Order: sequence, then C-alpha cells, then structure tokens
Amino acid sequence: MQRVANSHTHPLRVRPMSWLTDLKLKTKLLSAFCLCALITVVVGVLGQSGISRLYELFENTVSDNLVSIAKVDSVKANVIATNRDFFKAIGLSALKANPEDINAAIQSLKENQAQAETDFKTYRATPLDPDEKPQAMTSNATGPLTSAPPSMRCLWRRAETWSKPANWPRPA
Repeated sequence: MQRVANSHTHPLRVRPMSWLTDLKLKTKLLSAFCLCALITVVVGVLGQSGISRLYELFENTVSDNLVSIAKVDSVKANVIATNRDFFKAIGLSALKANPEDINAAIQSLKENQAQAETDFKTYRATPLDPDEKPQAMTSNATGPLTSAPPSMRCLWRRAETWSKPANWPRPA
C-alpha cells in the first residue's frame, strides 16, 4: 500500500482501494469479465435446479393427478351406463320384450360393472392427496367399490343383485 502525506490529518495516511487503482487495465477488464461470468453461472445453476423441481412436480401431476381424474371420470361414466342398463332391463322385462334383449342389457350391465371396478382399483392405487382420502375411504366393508361414496355403493349393490341369474326379469 502506498502512503501519502496529508496536511489535514495524519502526515502518512493510507489511501483506500489503492490496490484497485494500481492494477493494469487488462487485469481490471479480465476480473470484471470473470465476475460477470461467475454471476451468470450462479444464475444458471439456480435456474436449472428450479427447472428440475418444476419437472418433478409436473411428472407428479401427470402420473398421479391426471390418472386419478381420468379413472374417476371413467368410473362415473360406467356407473351411469350401469344404471342405464339396469333400468333398460327393468323396462324390457316390464314390456315383456325378447329375452335376448334383456340378456344383452344385463350383459352390458356386467361389463360396465367390471370396467368401473377395474378403473376404481386403478384410482385407489394412485397416491391420493389429503383432500381425496376422506371421500375415498368411507367404508371398511369388503367387496367391489367398498371405499366409494355411499351413492355409488348403493347403485353398485343394486346392479350386483341384478347380475345374478336368479334375479333377472323373466318375460311372461
């Protein structure tokens, strides 16, 4: 460090930052460039880590949440179709329709039941968020769709009763 005489204070006062003014222009420019490059690398690393976290969240959304939504929608459609087939079989038996038509409606009811049960099992296998758990775990009974909401279980029991040949409507 270089000392200079100053008449107002101490005769030998140290100049602040004299080392910076003593550097050559080439050194100053090179160090400024390196500092900018270091800042750029830090921003890039932070950005990359943020993108990685975002990608993990996106994967979670696609693999869990969208599968859950699709399967719940499929279960809903199959339960509606089961209900439709149930009332179609009742209507056909009341009209004393062809037994083949009644059996076709009952077969469609069984297929919709099986598909709804498969889709609901797939839904239950996906990790559930805390707000989904109370609705999906409403019963401790055994059987298909036991953890479904009560309205779906009621419809399911009605459809199971109809799926047994002894309970099929008989044309007169």
